[in-house]
Amino acid sequence: MTARTTPVQGRPEPVAEGAARAAAVGLTGDEYARVVSLLGRAPNDVELGLFGGLWSEHCSYKSSRRHLGALPKDGPGVVAGPGENAGVVRLSPRVSLALRIESHNHPSAVEPYQGAATGVGGIIRDVASSGARPVALLDGLRFGPPSHARALGHFRGVVAGVGGYGNCIGVPTVGGETEFEPGFAENPLVNVMCLGYLPAGRRVRPVLGAPGSAVLLLGAPTGRDGVHGASLLASRGLVPEDDQRPAVQVGDPFHGKRLLEASLALVEAGVLLGLTDLGAAGLASALAEAAARQGVGVDVWLERVPLREAGLTPYEILLSETQERMLCAVRLDDVARARAVARREGVEAAEIGRVTETGRLRAFFREAVVADVPVAALTEAAPVYDRPARDEGRGRAADGPLPPAGAAGAARAGGREVPSDADLTGRLRAFLSSPWLASRRPVYRTYDFEVQTNTVVPPGRDAAVLRVRGEADGVALALAGESRYGRLDPRYGGLWAFAQALRSLACLGARPLAAVDCLNFASPERPEVMGSFRAAVAGLAEAARALKTPVVGGNVSFYNETDGRPIPPTPVVGAVGRVPEVAAARARLLPESLSGWEVWLLGAQAASLAASAFQFFSGGVPHGALPPFDLALERRVAILVRQAVRQGRAVATDVGKGGLAPALFRLTGAAREAAGADCDLPLGAAGEGCHDALTALFGEGPSRVLVATDEPGARWLARAASRLRVPLLRLGRLSAGDAFRIRVRGPHGRVVAFVDAPRSELARAWEGGLEGGDGAVA
Repeated sequence: MTARTTPVQGRPEPVAEGAARAAAVGLTGDEYARVVSLLGRAPNDVELGLFGGLWSEHCSYKSSRRHLGALPKDGPGVVAGPGENAGVVRLSPRVSLALRIESHNHPSAVEPYQGAATGVGGIIRDVASSGARPVALLDGLRFGPPSHARALGHFRGVVAGVGGYGNCIGVPTVGGETEFEPGFAENPLVNVMCLGYLPAGRRVRPVLGAPGSAVLLLGAPTGRDGVHGASLLASRGLVPEDDQRPAVQVGDPFHGKRLLEASLALVEAGVLLGLTDLGAAGLASALAEAAARQGVGVDVWLERVPLREAGLTPYEILLSETQERMLCAVRLDDVARARAVARREGVEAAEIGRVTETGRLRAFFREAVVADVPVAALTEAAPVYDRPARDEGRGRAADGPLPPAGAAGAARAGGREVPSDADLTGRLRAFLSSPWLASRRPVYRTYDFEVQTNTVVPPGRDAAVLRVRGEADGVALALAGESRYGRLDPRYGGLWAFAQALRSLACLGARPLAAVDCLNFASPERPEVMGSFRAAVAGLAEAARALKTPVVGGNVSFYNETDGRPIPPTPVVGAVGRVPEVAAARARLLPESLSGWEVWLLGAQAASLAASAFQFFSGGVPHGALPPFDLALERRVAILVRQAVRQGRAVATDVGKGGLAPALFRLTGAAREAAGADCDLPLGAAGEGCHDALTALFGEGPSRVLVATDEPGARWLARAASRLRVPLLRLGRLSAGDAFRIRVRGPHGRVVAFVDAPRSELARAWEGGLEGGDGAVA
């Protein structure tokens, strides 16, 4: 086809008109002036739409880019890092792992089912476009309390969307977290991580190849859904009276499955020069970013794009975010073969463009030039801001002093007291059945977590474990988010999220290989939000360096707020690790019985109720002194736990949300046969340990792991802990009976508080928490 290449004509325009046009695509007046300066003329409407999409916060990272360089991205085995389709790290000489994490927060707030479903579909395509077969999903979900009607609607819709797409496309959801906290009632968080396997020598990049290569569009016909999704939905706060549903994409997992198989078949056929998903800003972003990576140009003929309905404008075709689409580049003499490979999988491949030497993105429609802009202007020339930042950390610094001894067993919570309740058994029962701690089985049972038959350890433990066919070693995956501590100290929140993800891997005997992060914050135009963001990134970077784990990818989601009401700072970290001899891991990690085994607390003795789940559960607002964070101790604890679990000497669980009493309850259920418990918690002397019963039972702190071990294992544990300089405290023993007893002992061993209940009674409360109340999934 011969296209008329008449240059796009600019035109002078009044300043007010330019500002109005800029606002319509999410640009500021200054950004519009920058566009005019780069082009030497006013852009036409299609070109302005390109800049609105590519320069949006969602696509350009213009407020976060200068800070993300602090995260370490290199390490042993890293094949691909940030900026690629997915991070890639080597598992063995034969197999590599591809991992990526993304958010779909804004669409899920507007239309929960489709927002979550398309988030799952998008992350699967991202991993597939790296040449990997997606094998597992983890989802990090945060909602307001289920007693809040809108939050309950978000919860039910999102969980159904995650399950609906993942189950249909055949990728198991094997783990993650589902949290209910104040601050997310209007803006839920939907973060999804995907893991894929690929041959170690394979690498597929999001590029277009050399000039003269053909550009193919694979997958679903293009519709109007998702136009302005990047520029106007995901790059500004929500306004309740706005109807933003047209900006939310609609997913089709069955078409997604065909596209997945077609993409991998093309990879196997060896015809691809590059492959990338069509996500935010649709075809415009995919073309521009792929061209920019090689410094080439691209011509695209929009009338060749298959359409779902007649009448789409060039603007809509370029910026549509219709799902289940991929862009690939092949040599001209491979076009027919590529189309035949795709067609065998039930997918059409339309030749829509050609790679050029011009360095420009030129779009044609029925022989007319509708856009002609330098690729670099859309990508490298995007603004990068150093936003004003104000320190909002109201708690002490992460390396500050220990909190003072508790007075009369109470922790003040923003003007309210967390009471030292005589009925600690009843409080534990109520805490376990609350949305804070209740069993998430009603959530994960809606997901098919065994499809592909790789799942060794299913949801419900600290991390999931998968086999890799043909390999002796397996893979552990964990996801950890933090939205409570960041309200007091955002840096501490970053430290906690990263350390907890790796601690979860250690509890399954896995050595960390790599991590990805998803950073969820409110408007970066607020100095207090930008201050929190910078502090959280600093905490993540500090933890990643100390724990020697590279960050190979990530996502930043800003503007999570409604009518100016922000979410709390929420960094989320996903991590993968190697599990040796995975065939034997199931017996080690899921033993028949733990009856008679001893219970030990490894690591830090200090804990606090500040910003703890128990403080929120008791009606307080976050307040108080956070315990110190010793990253060197965190690393030593992980080494000790990992060795003990790998050698089959112990079963472990992180003492995280809820504190020690809930962790002990979880430990009693870690075997196929539930156990009872008989333990003693000593209150600490000045400067160490916990100082009141509530803190001892429900206080939280870093670097704490609870393990069960037999007597020979206990002797080994004592020797290893001494060698590694890890504090160790024997708490008691698991039993064959149903009794669950914890005695809190004060000076001279006197019992000052206790918990005493049938374990089966606590289990019923825990298991029915989400099923029997307002938060029921069914």
